[in-house]
Amino acid sequence: MIILLGFIWLIVRSRNRAALFGLAWIVINYAPISNIVPIPSDQLTERYLYMPAVGFFIGIGALFSWLCSRERYRRLLWGGTAIVVIAFAGVTAQRNLDWRNNLSLFSSGVRNDPTSPAAHYNLGTAYRENGDLESARREWEKTLELKPDYADALTQMGTFAAVQGDLRLAERYYLSALQAPPGETDPDKSMAHFNLGKVYEKWHQPQEALRHYRQFLETVPITYLEYKGEAEKRIALLKRLSPGEFGK
Repeated sequence: MIILLGFIWLIVRSRNRAALFGLAWIVINYAPISNIVPIPSDQLTERYLYMPAVGFFIGIGALFSWLCSRERYRRLLWGGTAIVVIAFAGVTAQRNLDWRNNLSLFSSGVRNDPTSPAAHYNLGTAYRENGDLESARREWEKTLELKPDYADALTQMGTFAAVQGDLRLAERYYLSALQAPPGETDPDKSMAHFNLGKVYEKWHQPQEALRHYRQFLETVPITYLEYKGEAEKRIALLKRLSPGEFGK
């Protein structure tokens, strides 16, 4: 912070118009995302810095221009620039390896922050997409160790239990998910409702099944719209099998 304030003082003192413009650009574009007034959905999201960064690089350009105008700093400038470019290029090449696929990306997330429930949850999802259900289960269990009321992980563990044939355990996981705080990928826990509907349908409890299918349709986010048609078909089937019991 002291270094930052020192740079700001130098910019103001220099009266360099380009540097002052860059500083003003940073302030104007950073103020709305500074969390002085919190953004509930995104307390920390680095992509919001893209616009303020424009002003930062204008300031860097003004500094380079000033250094290039002085003979004694010119060699130092180019040498320092070469070192920074080579170092950053190496870091970029290394980071690109993490972006090969979801598994490598979310594995890097766990390496960088092993105490993050979201990182373990996302890695579990990547394992599931790759067909490695045992590794997926391990990561979701780790998620729940770190945050026992992580709704999305509870829902996934319920589905894992259902796949294994333990519907009682699946029901407990789904009900726990519904009692947990809003999920991250599924805020209203719509998939817990959908899967509970399937469980109750298997147990020949059509009223409970219908209630959860309807709740799914009321809360389903765009991420899970692919299941909407199946839920509507199941509702229609239940009503057709017992029309007098459900009415319209």
